[in-house]
Amino acid sequence: MKRRFRPLGLSLAILAVFLTLGFFPLIPALFVVLLKAEGHTIDPGESAFWLPSLVGIVVLVLSVFAWIGRPPRARSLFLIASVLAMLVTLYALIPIRLLVLLYTLWYLNRAPARTYFARPANAVKR
Repeated sequence: MKRRFRPLGLSLAILAVFLTLGFFPLIPALFVVLLKAEGHTIDPGESAFWLPSLVGIVVLVLSVFAWIGRPPRARSLFLIASVLAMLVTLYALIPIRLLVLLYTLWYLNRAPARTYFARPANAVKR
């Protein structure tokens, strides 16, 4: 069986979502955790402060599944998580995040990305 490769556009979309919607929302929470570990008394107060970080962790995990291409529903879950992460972080809407989301939605619905996620499990040789 012919091996199928991940299209470059799909790789860019997954990496962009991984960074902008998965990793970057974790940074404020990491700072709070580090400051508390050093003995500072900082309290973000609201549970809304932690929500982007929790969604960011979900996006990170689903980005890994999307990168692997398995299970086949990883594409749908990745798209849903990307949109959810964008909705959660709307209060801090940065234009690059919106562009990343639009690019991801566009590319993951193109034929090369659909083919990548629909390939048989034995097509990948490691």
